[in-house]
Amino acid sequence: MNLRPEETEDTPATVESLRLELEACRRELDESHKRLEQLSGLFAHLSDAMAVNELDGSSFRAIPETIVKGDPLPSLLDALRRLTEENNRLREDFRDLFEEAPIPCMFEGVDTHFIQANKAALKLLGIKPEEVAETFGHSLVADTPENQRRLREAFELVESGKEAGGVEIELRRKDNGHPVWVQWWSRPAPNGEYTRTMMVDITERVLMEQTKAALEFALESGQVGDWELDLIHDTSRRSLRHDRCFGYDTPIPDSEWGIATFVHHVHPDDRTRVEGSLLSAAREFRDWTSEFRVVWPDGSTHWIAASGSIYRTKEGKAAQMLGIVMDVTERKRAEEALGASERLARGQVEELTRALDMLATKSAPDRLMEHISCTITEQLDAHSISVWRRDMASGLIGFEFAYEGGQILTKAEPRFAGMGLWLPMGDQWPWPEVFRTGKPSLISDIRTVPPFALRDRLVALGIISVLLVPMWVAGNLEGAIGIRFARERSFRPEEIELAQALANQAMLALQLTRLSAQSRESAVIDERNRMAREIHDTLAQGFTGVIVQLEAAEDAKLHGLTDEADDHLDRARNLARESLSEARRSVQALRPRALEKETLHEALNTLLARTTAATSTRSEFILQGTPRQLPPEWDENILRITQEALTNTLRHAQASHFKALISFGPDEVLLELSDTGHGFNPADGHAGFGLLGISERVDRMGGQLKIRSTRGSGTTLLIVLHPRELPGPVTS
Repeated sequence: MNLRPEETEDTPATVESLRLELEACRRELDESHKRLEQLSGLFAHLSDAMAVNELDGSSFRAIPETIVKGDPLPSLLDALRRLTEENNRLREDFRDLFEEAPIPCMFEGVDTHFIQANKAALKLLGIKPEEVAETFGHSLVADTPENQRRLREAFELVESGKEAGGVEIELRRKDNGHPVWVQWWSRPAPNGEYTRTMMVDITERVLMEQTKAALEFALESGQVGDWELDLIHDTSRRSLRHDRCFGYDTPIPDSEWGIATFVHHVHPDDRTRVEGSLLSAAREFRDWTSEFRVVWPDGSTHWIAASGSIYRTKEGKAAQMLGIVMDVTERKRAEEALGASERLARGQVEELTRALDMLATKSAPDRLMEHISCTITEQLDAHSISVWRRDMASGLIGFEFAYEGGQILTKAEPRFAGMGLWLPMGDQWPWPEVFRTGKPSLISDIRTVPPFALRDRLVALGIISVLLVPMWVAGNLEGAIGIRFARERSFRPEEIELAQALANQAMLALQLTRLSAQSRESAVIDERNRMAREIHDTLAQGFTGVIVQLEAAEDAKLHGLTDEADDHLDRARNLARESLSEARRSVQALRPRALEKETLHEALNTLLARTTAATSTRSEFILQGTPRQLPPEWDENILRITQEALTNTLRHAQASHFKALISFGPDEVLLELSDTGHGFNPADGHAGFGLLGISERVDRMGGQLKIRSTRGSGTTLLIVLHPRELPGPVTS
């Protein structure tokens, strides 16, 4: 029988009442036994006397005085009959009371075997009536250390002749093994041959306690505070975890925390919004959810997430709001850091892309250097920059120019007249470390550096921190950029990466400036165009993949998928690093890294898989025929053409599918690139830098290019190459 929690509060009184009633029945039954034994003896005596015809005065000496006086034999027999009937009736009443009692009861032998059990006990323990005799009580006890300890202590009391009462024990039902929790009472019989046991089912209460404990553990583990706001009396009951979310280590009295006190702890900038939404939820009987800042007693600011539900009185009036509260400061900081990283990465992509456009379209390299210098100062929120070149003959570091106030200041400027424009390189100076290690270095406070002319000029400009970033060309450290700040700065790793990427762009621009200054010959122009095309085919196309990943990260962030957003940002960083590495290799005129590690068809397959990862465009690579070895520049051209076509698909076509097919025939190589995107009309003359580059590469290989595209039907590029001689098969 299962009792509701409120019924278990009266269990001890109920059990005691039943126990007293049972004791009274037993005493009455014992008296009936004694009277029956007396009358049975008398009846036997009289029967013997009558049998030998000796029924005289001596025959009645054994008759109790209360019966003999004035009572004839029939009265004695009638009394005997009445007592026997009374005894039987009491036996039946006791049996009915035992069987129908709502409290599980049983008689157990000293070895715990069941002698008799009532219906409530059979139901509680899952025992069939025919299984009573074969059941042992100890076999139903759950085998846990705590359970066995309680049972052992209870048996010790019973064996010593004492009653064991109110012991909580976990049992296992005989029919299905399900757990049952009971309060257990047991009293030994006077002769010590059996025990009388009663139980109360407390399973629901125990499960409720376990559920409450589990909930408390979950709330404690998650640092979730619970609260109950009395909307009528403006008081509240709260857990200590709630008060800790507001900066208190000891509980605040219930009467001292109402709506006004709560609102007082909310940050002033959030106070009106939070109070208004809370009161509105109470008026409109709807759930309340809010995230806001609170100010702790020590003055620190923390983020809180709170929610609650309204409970009404019978008259329909809002009476209580029950809810939870949690400190989400760390989550908010992580979101802010994620947002900052995303903005920085997106800014890196946008600025590098603009620089590439400048590189591909501007004929004056000095304008490109001005643009890159402006980008560096804006992206890193710098005051100005300076550029230093290394004299390879002497090893000295000389000043080239500065970008201050939105303009380039060369070393020929009058303001630099009379100043030593070479950096001292003694060990006491901070910058030689940059040229020894080739890694960026931060001068936190230039004012602590020993004085010299250029340093004194920076101090006069209000400069405090300087970040020195090395510039590389073809594996050689050519110089450094000094990025100046009018305040003391520190940098995150991604900011250092951005500074290094921009420094490499600056170095590239310097190289172009040098080439332009040396000659305007076609060779210089060709080299510049090659570098522009190579960088367009590496960085610009790689950045398309970065933008795709950043947009996916932004979408995941909007949907609260922080882990997925982190994955997209990681892919974006990796793509940016790979593009930067390829740009360096382009400057150095080196073979693409992918073709150093893989064959052409393997590199194409990897390119498609990596670039379209986590995008809505599905890529497919098909290899037909036996791959043949092609000239190295052909491998590079085919890879770059495929990369450009895929980039155009991702950026403009909004295609669901992109396919690259390369076929090796007996005397020709066929490359087919197709997508299912918007398409365009080739006759409109919208050939951009990408298609122009593809056409130039095909021309250099002596091949034919065909473009098939119509609006709404996708685009296909078909390239046919005719090598003079195809060597044997390629091996990985």
